[in-house]
Amino acid sequence: MKSKINTLTQKVPRLKKISKPDLSKIHARHVHIFIASVALFVVAVAGGSTWFYQHRALPGIHVANVSVQAKNREQVKQIVEQRRDAMKIHFLDHGTDTTASAKELGVTVDVDKTVDQVMQAGRNGGFWRAIQLWQHEDIPLTATTNIGVFKDYVVKHFPSIVKDAKDAELVYNEDSNKFEVQPGEPGQGFDVKKFASLLPQLADNPQTIDLPVAGAPVQPLIPTSALTQLQADMNQRVTLSLHFTYQGRQIYSADPIDIAKWMDFTPDPQTGKVTVSYDKGKITQFLNQQVGPQIAAPAIDKKVVKDQNNGNEIVIQQGQVGRKLQDIDALADEIAANVAANKSMDKEVSITEAPFKTVELTGYDKWIEVDLSEQRTTLYTGATPIQSFSISSGVASHPTVTGTFAVWYKTPSQTMTGGNKASGDYYYLPNVTWVSYFYQDYSFHTAYWHNNFGHPMSHGCINMRAADAKVVYDFAPIGTKVVVHQ
Repeated sequence: MKSKINTLTQKVPRLKKISKPDLSKIHARHVHIFIASVALFVVAVAGGSTWFYQHRALPGIHVANVSVQAKNREQVKQIVEQRRDAMKIHFLDHGTDTTASAKELGVTVDVDKTVDQVMQAGRNGGFWRAIQLWQHEDIPLTATTNIGVFKDYVVKHFPSIVKDAKDAELVYNEDSNKFEVQPGEPGQGFDVKKFASLLPQLADNPQTIDLPVAGAPVQPLIPTSALTQLQADMNQRVTLSLHFTYQGRQIYSADPIDIAKWMDFTPDPQTGKVTVSYDKGKITQFLNQQVGPQIAAPAIDKKVVKDQNNGNEIVIQQGQVGRKLQDIDALADEIAANVAANKSMDKEVSITEAPFKTVELTGYDKWIEVDLSEQRTTLYTGATPIQSFSISSGVASHPTVTGTFAVWYKTPSQTMTGGNKASGDYYYLPNVTWVSYFYQDYSFHTAYWHNNFGHPMSHGCINMRAADAKVVYDFAPIGTKVVVHQ
């Protein structure tokens, strides 16, 4: 029995042991495949997004509180222009409503620069930025402001609250031959700071913003205290001894009023101070008109008029050689330097020949000649002079234009303003009569504020006595030729 059992045992095959699968490796492989798939998907999406947003605003980009996501440059520009036009100020003036666009108030939006900033926003983040939909960035409008335009608007629409402050200034008193300080006076204006404080808000979120109209005190930019020392310095300079001699003989001595006329005072609103300079053109005029005539005589130009109708040339004035001061330009520089240094001078001058020039003019049926050298205006018909007047043309710093022009506008009376308050040459002249414009804002007109005709006095116009300006006004219809020459 024992042997049979063993035999049976030997015939039964043994089962092989099957090992269990390593689940951790299977899971890891699946994870790697999943991650790789996700990565490929992300890269594909990012690549596609980068391509899509290459010329479009990125996700989450706003301009002036409006989304421009996925907009191209032209679309962004349209939105920027719409936001610009939405910038408005609603003035509240005791129940009277006035609404103005920001543009009317001097606010300028740089559309192209704003668009550039929008299109560049977020680009530093690389292609990953293109899929970050949760990002948010708001680009304000790029705006600048001209406060002068704003002030002009307020003056025009709310004149009751505006009164200019008057700066202190030096005024020459011809009776005492001294400069005196004319005190400044406070004024009233619009509170510009309120307006300026609204601009960032408008640029960030364009809308209509209420702004109450109220006056604010305005102090002079140049206080009286700023002129005390300058007054003392200038009163020393007008007493300088400036003598001019010729061949050992004194021919002219500058008076205090002469020296005072050379001085130009320029206020600096930023510092509240006033600087002084010496006008070389006025010194040259002084030499030509005050010193020169003592020993010299100006040349007389030869004038030839060619009749436009028949071509005939007629000499209406023979030329004559004159005499003039020599080296006037260098002499004017020397005088300015001495006065600036508070130094007297005794200067020997010399003269030289002054040749005449030939002035060829075209004679029209009716025309006007302006001779700046002689400070004279003459009316002609053809080659025949009808009437002539002494005038005052532009000073050296505001010269009268030369050339051939035509009367383009006339008015019997108007208010004239111009110049620059900051530089001290601002003017406001009401009721200027018999105005005949011949080129841009150059005109013949009455000058009731001075009686120094025969010498340059104006900002470029032709100043005349009232009766003379009336003759020109009546003589010259629109289209009348005007010939201006040195």
